[in-house]
Amino acid sequence: MSAQFLHSTFPLDRTPIFQAAARAVRPGGLLLIVDHGAPPPWLSEVHDHHHTFTPPDEVVAALNLSEAEWEPAQIETPIREVTTPDGEPAQWADNVIVLRRR
Repeated sequence: MSAQFLHSTFPLDRTPIFQAAARAVRPGGLLLIVDHGAPPPWLSEVHDHHHTFTPPDEVVAALNLSEAEWEPAQIETPIREVTTPDGEPAQWADNVIVLRRR
């Protein structure tokens, strides 16, 4: 099950969506959540955006998944190279969360 870049310009509680996705994962399966770990580096302020850029460990904790049923396979915040709208190089953090259902 995969949830990729679930950000919104309107208020959106992602936790129940991620929990529903987790319920759909069968034993041995994976839950993959990928999202931005920070706002775009070329913006000094994020306007009209209601998303909080949450560290991956806090996203996992909010899911309230049983440790007896789930194990972390990968939880990290890699940095990737991007190009700004002005054509300048920059770096942007993304969160990668992979949880395996036992």
